[in-house]
Amino acid sequence: MCSGFTTGNSRRKTPLGDHLQDLFSEWGAAFLGVHTESVLLFDRFEALGALVHLEENSESSLKDQLENGDWKARMSVGRLGWRSEGRRRIEHELKSTATRQQILKAGFAFAR
Repeated sequence: MCSGFTTGNSRRKTPLGDHLQDLFSEWGAAFLGVHTESVLLFDRFEALGALVHLEENSESSLKDQLENGDWKARMSVGRLGWRSEGRRRIEHELKSTATRQQILKAGFAFAR
């Protein structure tokens, strides 16, 4: 088991996500060389991971499921599922056409 992964606080909603965010915060300066908003950076990481997870379904399958009220297709959201501050910032960023274009250019949402 990872050191620090379990804590006295057993009420964590996303213990692995919390642990990874803590590690990334500690390591971030060494890798990036500059001070960053590590929580926002981790939120972006989780959001992109959620998009990859959602891509396990075809676009037509997702549309069919939405039209039929079948909510079986899910995307893993991690901490963004409960951290409204992070979710709002990510939603705001995703409303930007430039951000969406960068995500598509990177190959997300079947834009390979």
